[in-house]
Amino acid sequence: DNGFQEVDYTISNNLNYNLSTENHTLNVNGLFEYNFNEVNSYSFGSSGFASPLLSTQANAGRVDDATSGRNRLTLISYGLFADYNFKERYIVGGTVRYDGSSNFGQDVQFGLFYSGSLGWNVAKEDFFAVDWIDDLKLRASYGLVGNRGALGRYASQGTVAFGIYPGGNATIPANIANPELQWEETAITNFGLELGLFNNRVSTVVEYFRKETNDLLFSVPAPDESGIPGFAINSNLGKIENKGIEIELQADIFRTPDFKWTVGGNATFLKNKILELPDNDGDGVGDDIEPNTFSTIFREGEEINSYFLLRYAGVDPQTGRPLYLDAEGNAVFFDDLPEGENRVLLDKSPNPDLQGGFFTNINYKGFGLRTDFVYRYGNYINNFVRSNLLSDGTSIADNQEVGAFNYWKQPGDTGVLPSPLYGVNAQQASDRFLEKGDFIRLRNITLSYSFRNEVLEKTPFNSLRIYAQGQNLLTFTDFNGDPEVGISSGETVSQANTVAPGEATLYSYPALKSVTFGVDVSF
Repeated sequence: DNGFQEVDYTISNNLNYNLSTENHTLNVNGLFEYNFNEVNSYSFGSSGFASPLLSTQANAGRVDDATSGRNRLTLISYGLFADYNFKERYIVGGTVRYDGSSNFGQDVQFGLFYSGSLGWNVAKEDFFAVDWIDDLKLRASYGLVGNRGALGRYASQGTVAFGIYPGGNATIPANIANPELQWEETAITNFGLELGLFNNRVSTVVEYFRKETNDLLFSVPAPDESGIPGFAINSNLGKIENKGIEIELQADIFRTPDFKWTVGGNATFLKNKILELPDNDGDGVGDDIEPNTFSTIFREGEEINSYFLLRYAGVDPQTGRPLYLDAEGNAVFFDDLPEGENRVLLDKSPNPDLQGGFFTNINYKGFGLRTDFVYRYGNYINNFVRSNLLSDGTSIADNQEVGAFNYWKQPGDTGVLPSPLYGVNAQQASDRFLEKGDFIRLRNITLSYSFRNEVLEKTPFNSLRIYAQGQNLLTFTDFNGDPEVGISSGETVSQANTVAPGEATLYSYPALKSVTFGVDVSF
């Protein structure tokens, strides 16, 4: 039997002040908030019941196993928020927060976070008189935000578990203390432009952003000499930078009372870099960190989660043996790789360089046709599924891809898989199954008809719409499989749980294709 109880309550106090005149608008908000969360659980197993009808714990002959647990997490926040607007031309905003969380070190539980923003609506100025520009806004902001991520409830504290060994009881390390564990901080800088043209038939937003994150929350494996190998220590380390440009564009190609055709889309260009890592050996350069993932690494000055792998060099046509490149770039058999590190940092990562979507929407006398596409470009995925389906003879009892039969059979064969005689060597971790994850997908298409008011006047309906909708019906990609698997599916988990986002395929279900017919009606 087992039970679970969670108690969560929040105390929130707000103080607001508003001022509004012909030219000025001011809003000020003060906040005090306290959140408390407690989880209580128990589990026990019993046996020796006198009758199947007597199943409660009190009627058991003995208790075979029993556990109980309780844990708490608290967060306290103070905040002040203000916005000022002058004649809808000049907009100023600011926030200050002071947050404390119980899962950080006792002396560093609180963090001070703040932001400020400026906006200027140039089109509202008296001197601005450009007929074909309807809206022109410039804005800039800077802020510091905190993150406590998915930290455990007692992440900064040294805790133990209890067990037994022959002859007595024992305590077992459960979490390694780090009293200096504190908030992860991200400084965010934004510059933006909003533009409306030709009676707002064309609108666009362009934004530049830069995020610099310090004191990243990370589980660092404990060194062997610590006496507790295999454990990870919750820590703050390093500094990373994410920057890019976001562009949104929308235009009415045709706009009449009966016919309207609108197209639009967005694109985000992304770049990231590891600016700083801990220098534990004192050589002036941050140490490489191999996170708890399949095949990525953190290296100072490089992109986060770049692949760190042995390079596959094909099949030796004379023997059918797989070839790999050593650190110097020489093609050798796996058993002949020189001692030392032969993996190299590849100019490839799971992070896309470009991502976004686009749409087209047509309406004509009640008929509507809307299509939405999404896309990604520049990311790589380690295709473990294809590796298993072309197993080089190592999983011959399992289902195999037809291409698995195209293996080396005689001297001179080229363009083939390695000989199954060397299947174990051929299946070594390498860049062999690293594939580009670029794709364009028709996420949604909807064909609909909305009945006109003059038709509905003779019915009890206020509105009536019929539609047919399809999802994920088309995908354009060279990836072997579903390119979104390994990006946003349920298999993609946090860095702490072994998979870098988008790093690998792990047999999760592909995106579901569906066709739906429906009726929307209101009375």
